[in-house]
Amino acid sequence: MNSNESLATWAAVFQEADEMVCSRVGREIFTTEDTIRFLFTLSATKHLSALDQLVLEHPHPALPRKEIDLTILAPPLGPAHVEFKYHRPIPSARNQPMTQLLGSILADLVKLALCDSKYVRLFVYFAQGGMRGYIERRSDLPLFQAGSFALTPAFWEALPLTAKRQLDKALGTPHELPSMHLEVLEVGKACKNLASTLLYVKS
Repeated sequence: MNSNESLATWAAVFQEADEMVCSRVGREIFTTEDTIRFLFTLSATKHLSALDQLVLEHPHPALPRKEIDLTILAPPLGPAHVEFKYHRPIPSARNQPMTQLLGSILADLVKLALCDSKYVRLFVYFAQGGMRGYIERRSDLPLFQAGSFALTPAFWEALPLTAKRQLDKALGTPHELPSMHLEVLEVGKACKNLASTLLYVKS
């Protein structure tokens, strides 16, 4: 299976998982980031010839004491690394600043960019409430629009300080931030103020 076929299969995995998440959220079933990881992984297993092709919390190859959420070791889906993030309003309403949440998104993208490019590197993101609107208003980070875009040195330089601090915290140490070329492979169907995306880290 070539890379285009692999990406098409990942898009199908995402579509199925997105349907399951939307069904849960629409029925107001409590849903967390771990739930989304489980549903996505469940969908992915349908395309594996053996479960030992799947690794959860694989040690990161370049960042000490950091892990990759999901790794698939062999075709047809792999080799691939996948990171997940879900931002939703919390019941106490004591939400983190949106710029801090932005930093956590970017940290996952940096983690993927620092992995070997022989792996398909994917980011699965779900957002509800204020964070969905915040991302939709950022023209420099069009996560919910089909197409390609880049994160350049100018992008990193212009980041709010709280986002930069969260990046350092999440990566474990201040790190040179790489330029990236990214492609939105699939945008989920909006439901219950929920937006979702499957992002491909091309380089």
